[in-house]
Amino acid sequence: MDDRFAPLAWPRVSLRARGLEAALRWRPAEGSTAPPWLLVHSINAAASSAELAPLAQRLSAEASVALLDLPGFGDAPRPCHRYAIEDYVAAITEAQRWVADRAGQAPVLCALSLSAEFAARAVHWGALKPPAVLWISPTGLDGRAVQRGEALAPPEQPVPHRGSERVYGWLHGRALGRWAFRLLRRPWVIRYFLRRTFGRREIDEGLWRAACEVARARGAEHAPLAFLSGRLFSRDAAALYGTLTVPQTIIHGCRGDFQDYRGASALVAESQGPVQVHALDTGALPHIEAPEAFAAALLSSFEAIVAPVARAS
Repeated sequence: MDDRFAPLAWPRVSLRARGLEAALRWRPAEGSTAPPWLLVHSINAAASSAELAPLAQRLSAEASVALLDLPGFGDAPRPCHRYAIEDYVAAITEAQRWVADRAGQAPVLCALSLSAEFAARAVHWGALKPPAVLWISPTGLDGRAVQRGEALAPPEQPVPHRGSERVYGWLHGRALGRWAFRLLRRPWVIRYFLRRTFGRREIDEGLWRAACEVARARGAEHAPLAFLSGRLFSRDAAALYGTLTVPQTIIHGCRGDFQDYRGASALVAESQGPVQVHALDTGALPHIEAPEAFAAALLSSFEAIVAPVARAS
């Protein structure tokens, strides 16, 4: 496996929330006064913290960094469970608390793709306020989400999702779901979807190998089937981002399947806090495809917090 995407040789910690276990890898920066970082991978059929390992390595040169594997993904246990949005919000909230307790301050929160919705809700619901948040190619800001105009769900009620419980019932814990996932985890299928993610035929081969490996783990199908049914996509995501008062930075690409960010301009105009949006000539993984342009975009948003990204080699 490409060293950039191999599991980091950092101490591993198990965290529990709502009866599920997440895996956290932690690298403290001795003597650093910079805010720590908490990085959360995307959600897909072969997701893991490997997607953010290159960024974690770069940040760890001068800041404490935590890299999270959400329940059912990566290095975390993968029980047969009816995974829900609330499970992932709780896991991120617990990881925030853990990092803040060790570092003495709340971490900058960075989340990729669908996990940005979970992380934004964790900030909205939680008492822990990060100094800033970074969303990489976040979901929920496409034109259709804005047109739906869903009202924000109150914390005491189940989060409304965009999935089909009937479809999930056909897949969850059943032979049909296991068969469907066996198709999705084939190397050529993973390559096909990565090409759509990158928006080009050439992909990062190291990331492809990492995705193929995690998709073969025991129980790897359980959480991805919840994702495939749509029940992990919230209906109120567009409204959710707008409630945050912390500085938000969005960095996204302009190629592939993830290029509709029509809701971002509305967020800049209507958010309760400052928002900056950077569009790069990449697919949905700009931190991998264009790391220097990505670092420059971060610096232009909140230099004092992310200066280690630019200085690290």
